Amino acid sequence: IEEAAKSTLNGLLFTFCYAYPLDTNFVKLLKRKVEKHGGKFYLVQLTCEKESLFKRIKSADRENFGKLKSKNRLKKILTEYDLFSPVPKLQSLQIDNTKKSAKRVARMIQSHYKLK
Repeated sequence: IEEAAKSTLNGLLFTFCYAYPLDTNFVKLLKRKVEKHGGKFYLVQLTCEKESLFKRIKSADRENFGKLKSKNRLKKILTEYDLFSPVPKLQSLQIDNTKKSAKRVARMIQSHYKLK
């Protein structure tokens, strides 16, 4: 991420599953690295209803991206980690994408942050 921030790239999209409070310092570190090189850091938290998470886990394309595919593992993760709280003290766009297409969510992000 820091290398991308140093470069002439127009942008970089980085995704991961944020768990509060475990990943808070990691997100703040990423923000510092981006801003250190004059970049802008836009934080978006996508959430959906738990029922939808269990439906989505069956999707075949998850394997192509190395994503979680086990309902039992998801249940365990949801009991061990808080995946729904926002990153504290950082402005973020929060979107519940339970009933929204990926294209619609992308347009919402683009509009909110005034991206081209």
